[in-house]
Amino acid sequence: MRRSGGHGGLALAQFAPLGALCATRTAQIAPEGAIRAVAMCRGERVTTVAEFEVDATAEAYRAIGFDVADAPSGGGLFQLGGIRIRLTGNDSGAGITSWVLADAPDPSITSIDGLLTTHGTPSVAAAPTHPNGIVGFDHVVVNTAHLEHTCDEIAAATDAPLKRIREAGEIRQGFHRLGELIVEVVTHPGVDTPQASFWGLALNVSDIDSLYERCGDELMSAPKTAVQPGRRIASFRKQAGLGLPVAVMTPHPPRGTISGS
Repeated sequence: MRRSGGHGGLALAQFAPLGALCATRTAQIAPEGAIRAVAMCRGERVTTVAEFEVDATAEAYRAIGFDVADAPSGGGLFQLGGIRIRLTGNDSGAGITSWVLADAPDPSITSIDGLLTTHGTPSVAAAPTHPNGIVGFDHVVVNTAHLEHTCDEIAAATDAPLKRIREAGEIRQGFHRLGELIVEVVTHPGVDTPQASFWGLALNVSDIDSLYERCGDELMSAPKTAVQPGRRIASFRKQAGLGLPVAVMTPHPPRGTISGS
């Protein structure tokens, strides 16, 4: 069997027994690298997201506190966790135009139900510390008019199974895990496109109040309680020019710290 497919969302401690070597090596690398190293120790391979291409300018992301390098082809490049974001330098509002997958079962696939897809290698470098305190990805949102079909296509292209479907009134959500990233597939009556499309990103921030103070109300909404217990959330406004909806969330609280957990 190529991979088990069911362990992507588990903490490293739940993969026991891995042996001291795996535990030591994974503790010293980025989250996606840790997941990949665990899988290698188990003789498995895991499809992960190596990069997103976003139609936006480097200046917009620098203005909210990201450490963005100039890209040789124009635009900019920065990294969060084990995932790179490549900025095109354009400002058309096209959002995420494509993603790069690493270790996918079939590297000849160029579209997953309309999601433009290329293939490459994961980053081996540790992500820098960004001045805004944003430390990594929480999830990417994909819109679709046909939830089960899109989830089937993602699962077939990545070997990442559909974890569950959540019903919230007219909104239905399916969840996959690709390394450190959760892919949240969403459908509701307002989505009527023939194929799936990337919609937005949710990122994890170490200090959401400091980020709000840094950006101000003109660029960012005030933090509020999130749907997930023990977490808070805020969103960057359209005036920030990020090219797509971007939310920031506080980290998941430690287990056992939420009342009733």
